[in-house]
Amino acid sequence: MNANNHNGDEKMSDEIKELSDDDNPEYLFNGINNSILIAAIKGEIDLVKLAKKEMANRGLGLNGEWIGFKKAEELHS
Repeated sequence: MNANNHNGDEKMSDEIKELSDDDNPEYLFNGINNSILIAAIKGEIDLVKLAKKEMANRGLGLNGEWIGFKKAEELHS
């Protein structure tokens, strides 16, 4: 996080530091191609939509619980 943290970002950063690398969102984009990052910054890629699609593909609910593929697809669409 940078020095311009806003409204609770500092607390969130402290909590993130305690996570394993696999669970730490600060490392989410480390292996992502620059062109994808640029497209996301420009709003050309909807990261939330992609996350919802992946949750549906895994059959998971909002809290990561198994709800089945059909129900997850309905929930996340």
